[in-house]
Amino acid sequence: AEHGLAVTWCIFDDKALGSIRDIQEYRFGERFLGTDFEVQPDFARIAEACGCRGERVEDPDDVDAAVARALEANGAGVPAVLDFAVSRERLLGSLEHYAFYPRELLERQLRTSVEAT
Repeated sequence: AEHGLAVTWCIFDDKALGSIRDIQEYRFGERFLGTDFEVQPDFARIAEACGCRGERVEDPDDVDAAVARALEANGAGVPAVLDFAVSRERLLGSLEHYAFYPRELLERQLRTSVEAT
């Protein structure tokens, strides 16, 4: 904030270290260790304490307005942090995680995606 950077950071909060949990689930037989958290910091409030605009977004219908507010803050020289509440399941189709999933799981996911269209 002290440098007036026009930047917005987006946090996708799944109350876990999501990609590490994915590895544990699909490579280590669901042996979870230190990746799930019941308590999360309030990232929006931390951002505000640092002089940034902070906002928690829990409803998908609020995404566009939250992004608009963040960009407005950026226009005024104030960095922003958007803390999006997301589900863990969203990672199954993420390209950056494909290397961690067993081939049969990916093939099933692809079939399900194609059938849905």
